[in-house]
Amino acid sequence: MKKKLFQTLSMWILAFVCIMAVSCGNDDEAPTELSVDLQSISLTAEGGSQTLRVTSNTNWIVTGNAGWLSVNPSASNGSRSIVVSATENNTTQPRTCTLVVTSEDGKATATVNVSQSGKAEELAVDVNTINLQATKGSTGNLNISCNAAWTISGIPEWLSISSTTGKGNANIVLTTQSDNASTTTRSAVITITSGSKTVSVTVMQGNLLQADCDVSPNDIVVLADAVALDFNYGSKVKYFFTACYTKSRIERMTDNEIIEDLHDDSNRYSQSDDLLKSFSNLGWNSEFVICCIGYNANGEHGALTKTHFTTKNGSNQAMAYISNAKYSDTRWMCTITLNGFTKKYYSWFITDWNLHGMSDAIVAWKFQQRFKANSDKFPPAVQSGDWWWNRDANETVMDLMTWAIDANDQWSGCIDHFYAEIDDSESSQKKMSNRKVASPKQYFRNDIGTKRVSLFKPSHRK
Repeated sequence: MKKKLFQTLSMWILAFVCIMAVSCGNDDEAPTELSVDLQSISLTAEGGSQTLRVTSNTNWIVTGNAGWLSVNPSASNGSRSIVVSATENNTTQPRTCTLVVTSEDGKATATVNVSQSGKAEELAVDVNTINLQATKGSTGNLNISCNAAWTISGIPEWLSISSTTGKGNANIVLTTQSDNASTTTRSAVITITSGSKTVSVTVMQGNLLQADCDVSPNDIVVLADAVALDFNYGSKVKYFFTACYTKSRIERMTDNEIIEDLHDDSNRYSQSDDLLKSFSNLGWNSEFVICCIGYNANGEHGALTKTHFTTKNGSNQAMAYISNAKYSDTRWMCTITLNGFTKKYYSWFITDWNLHGMSDAIVAWKFQQRFKANSDKFPPAVQSGDWWWNRDANETVMDLMTWAIDANDQWSGCIDHFYAEIDDSESSQKKMSNRKVASPKQYFRNDIGTKRVSLFKPSHRK
């Protein structure tokens, strides 16, 4: 009986020991271990590798690597080193990724942040200055070397470029949009920008026009159907072209067309401070434009100048008419009659041989120059009457002009100009007929060759 009880008790004790042994065995099983020695890795733009130490007591795998990043080995067990490698970063932008090391049972993870810097910005051009011709459509080239996106700014209105934005290397074509119709070179600075880097290029367009070669009208006297003028010259002008156009015609022509039209021998004159020019047979109350272009000794021209004017009215004008011209051995005589539009008038007995038979516009221009300089030599008259002037016995030409002023104190658009030579067949009557000659195209302002009589011979009312 006692022996049986002992056997039963022994069995229970053995079972308890086995249960306790199993329980203790479970409590002593090692937990999953996983760690890395670096939490971040930085690589250069040129690429390269970095060693990473994984410490673990189990199997593990690495995930999260990008196309530019590799891990070797990407899976293993236990503790060991792995190599993290990056390819070259050819951009200026940095790039990143996060590697994740995960145990086989998924109970443990470790992360590593990997970054790679971008390349330094590179920006260069092949030239610092571009010289373009003066004419529209002139082109030049600019080569950009860049490893990133770029923009171009500072483009003037007279210049266009083939592209204002781009990425990487590029060839840019620059084109002038207009002629540089000035006497100086024009320039602009364009700026190429890429990120924090900038480079500047100076673009210059040559000038079509030469300095000190301009020609333009100086003093202009306008009548109803004619105009007379002299000229201002640049210091380098050797010759020039000039012509008179209607406003309506000039508005339909480009400057180049006008210049081409001016280039006719009939419009060409040598530079002279004494040159006068007149244009006649113009319409009343009409707008006209005098165009001039001057050239230097090398055939280079200045600016095309355009001077606008409007002819006066030819009807209902103040007039002092010359009639009944005659002479004696000692006097020239005539009758001057005013019309109803005349407030007063001036007369000029012309003794300048160079002016005899000249056009009304030339005579009017000469009179105004003398009037401005010596107005006291020309007292006005206010009524009709008979007049006389002293005559030397050998004088054979009577040349007289009158110019009236209206009630508004405006010079008339017409002068009366009497010119005649003594005709032996009329000598017994002592009368003269107005024999104006055709007007030459030009007249020189100098007063050489005047007659022996006084230039401002006083007039006398009869």
